[in-house]
Amino acid sequence: MLIASNLRSFVSLVSFKIGQIEFYQYENATPKLAGDVGKMLSEWTGQRWIVTLAPQPGEPSLQEQEKEAHADMLVKTKKHPDVERILKELPDIELINIRKIGQTKE
Repeated sequence: MLIASNLRSFVSLVSFKIGQIEFYQYENATPKLAGDVGKMLSEWTGQRWIVTLAPQPGEPSLQEQEKEAHADMLVKTKKHPDVERILKELPDIELINIRKIGQTKE
């Protein structure tokens, strides 16, 4: 779980191909993350994996991508005619989160 959390929050993917991953690791990440990921991938796949650290970030972290997608969805939702009408009728409310019906809270 710690490795998964670190990969989601503190890693910026720079390049990926089978057997080789390069990522930028933010300072909050577990120091041995690259080595641990390489070891686990090699064990799981039966193939040697080389995981290297890049000097500069590449793609946004998964957590950053999720936040950006959520922000985009919130903007689009606020532009829906029904939502615009509700927000106009109730000026003191603020739309801060949206979920699909049946989606559990995270």
